[in-house]
Amino acid sequence: MILLREFKYQLFAPECNPNAETLNALAAFSADVSAVFPYLNAVLKGCVFRPEAGVLSFRHEGKFITLFPRRAAVTRVADDADAQQMLAWLRDLINQTYDVRDTITPSYKSCDVLKPLDVYKLLPGTNCRECGEATCLAFALRVVSQGAEIAACRPLFSGQYEEKRARIVEALLGAGYEVPATLM
Repeated sequence: MILLREFKYQLFAPECNPNAETLNALAAFSADVSAVFPYLNAVLKGCVFRPEAGVLSFRHEGKFITLFPRRAAVTRVADDADAQQMLAWLRDLINQTYDVRDTITPSYKSCDVLKPLDVYKLLPGTNCRECGEATCLAFALRVVSQGAEIAACRPLFSGQYEEKRARIVEALLGAGYEVPATLM
């Protein structure tokens, strides 16, 4: 069964950074898709699901996607073609998940949003600047906002910080961030 047939969208520069190199897309759906939220929450990693508010958020390919019953917001799209491709993928994901919902146990739990201090506490704390940032806290902010990859912290990937590395990779994966397999 097809839940979502069509969407219309518009692109705009992020209000908080009008000079950003990427755009945001806001899509209006032809149908209410909230019935699929608990099933998407069960199959996607790192979702933030707020059933009482009717909102489901997750990350995919470096983009942050927030679903509402009749619309979606997607951050960090490169251009019109990227927005179309991402929204078509989202439509297909919604429809495919809804189609097999009888085989999925719905989930109403939500993972916590990863905060910069969560990442900072797991970094070596050397402020070595090897990552290109002045401090480990500045680096943590960039990692959470997806402006930097955790692999840029070279000390973290030395033998001395093996336990912290495992914990930070686990935290990133649990929050829906993409972590290269070579780092796990």
